[in-house]
Amino acid sequence: DEEVHKSIVQLPTSPVPMMMIGAATPEQEQEYLLPSVDGKLHYAFGQTEPNAGSDPGGMMQTRAVLDGDDWVINGTKTFISGATSADYILLQAVTDPDKRQRGGITMFIIDNPSPGLSFDPIRLWVNPGKAQQFTVNLDNVRVPQTKVLGNVGDGFTLGQKWLVHHDRMLRGSMATGILSRALEMAIEWAKERVTYGRPIADRQAIQYMLTDVYTDIMTLRSFTRETAARADAGEDVRVEASMIKYCAGEWGWRSIDKIMQVFGGTGETLDLPIAHWYHILRHARIGGGTSEIHKFVMARGLLDDRVNFQG
Repeated sequence: DEEVHKSIVQLPTSPVPMMMIGAATPEQEQEYLLPSVDGKLHYAFGQTEPNAGSDPGGMMQTRAVLDGDDWVINGTKTFISGATSADYILLQAVTDPDKRQRGGITMFIIDNPSPGLSFDPIRLWVNPGKAQQFTVNLDNVRVPQTKVLGNVGDGFTLGQKWLVHHDRMLRGSMATGILSRALEMAIEWAKERVTYGRPIADRQAIQYMLTDVYTDIMTLRSFTRETAARADAGEDVRVEASMIKYCAGEWGWRSIDKIMQVFGGTGETLDLPIAHWYHILRHARIGGGTSEIHKFVMARGLLDDRVNFQG
């Protein structure tokens, strides 16, 4: 993942719906999971809502009501990446408003297109051209019971597992990939760019910015890989994943800002990828949960004695 993010060229990848592994029925595996692994189908994940971003479990409004053999879903999701081009959406809806995230939210597999399913594009400054994120409107969308992923009520847990491993930890490798390539470019530029008869690499101000970026890269890479290894070993790394996500956004943004400063006006041009990376890493402080929310998660883990920082 780190190598992929060293380039702004979108490489052909096949995102695998990891939350389906171990939760899908044999029929769902054949119809959705295996074709997704082969790159024949693409999915979107629907959790965020207009009034339920940072606290989806407690504030989710999209409801699913059982009607005969079908679940009828009504509600709105927003900031859903790749929704219109997805062949199916793994979407959370409240099935028990009293239990909510503790057994009252279910994950549904919704085919796209489906009657009652519509989309509105959201234009963001990160990608001001073609919209990549969408509002998803569900108006009496009927989903057969065979399209429930996992058990009824387990949808929030499935989504959180995906967010911890796929979204939050991968933010670390995304940031280190971008920054390592950007630092490589900045070092080369600093050696070649001459002012007042000397390359700017000789200036202490430039040297300090380069070393700051180097320190961020090495530190972030180290604990991202350590946490990934712990996750592979089956450990609970929810708090550590929030730390990675937080640092990837905060450190990534401050480092790419220094890279742009090294390049000066040239770094703001669209002839280089620096401005694009700046947008991506600034967005990383918001997308996937704001930095403030992830600090809240870390603080809760510390105060509940769920993390070990003693070494």
